[in-house]
Amino acid sequence: MGVFYASEAAGNMIPKWAWVSWMVVIVVAILVSILWVLNLWIDWCRERSHRAQKKIK
Repeated sequence: MGVFYASEAAGNMIPKWAWVSWMVVIVVAILVSILWVLNLWIDWCRERSHRAQKKIK
C-alpha cells in the first residue's frame, strides 16, 4: 500500500505527508500487536512451565 501511494501511479490524490504519517501509524500498530501477542505467549509458556514443575515435586 505504501509503495502504491509513494509511486506516481496514485497521482497526487493524497498529500505525501498524509500517507507517510498513516504508514507510520500502521507500522507502529502492527509492531505493538506483535509485541502484545509475544508477551501473551511468554506468559503462557511461563505458566505452563511453572505448572509442570509443581507436578514433578
